[in-house]
Formats: sequence, structure tokens, C-alpha cells
Amino acid sequence: ELPKAVARGRFWFEQLAAGEVSSLQAIADRLALLAPGIVEAILDGELPVDLSAARLTGQVELPLDWNNQQRLLSH
Repeated sequence: ELPKAVARGRFWFEQLAAGEVSSLQAIADRLALLAPGIVEAILDGELPVDLSAARLTGQVELPLDWNNQQRLLSH
């Protein structure tokens, strides 16, 4: 768990530093709504390489329904 937390923190810092997201709050607001399966896929590196924090925090209208999220983000 700790290595995953460190990796997530570094990734989010890089997204903030690059200006791809405006704040940690923006990241938290969207990521808190992600389906558990998507979170696991992100941590396992199994989602498309073009999926970024920026895309999740504003570029995509993220549905609240977890099945619809899976369809939208997994291709």
C-alpha cells in the first residue's frame, strides 16, 4: 500500500507542476467518484496511456454510474 501511495503522490505532483490540473481539490473531487475497478486498473497500469489526471478532472464528463465509467475510460 505505501509504495502505491507514494507513486500516486508523485504522479499528482507532476500533474500539478505541469499545469494539467489546477489543484489537489480538483483531483480529489473527481477521483473520489471513480469506480473501484477503475482505481485498481489505474494502480495496476492497465488503463490507456492517454488517461491522465487532467483528463479525469475536467476533459471528460465523468458519469456517476460505475458501469458507464468503465465503458468510457477503458477503451
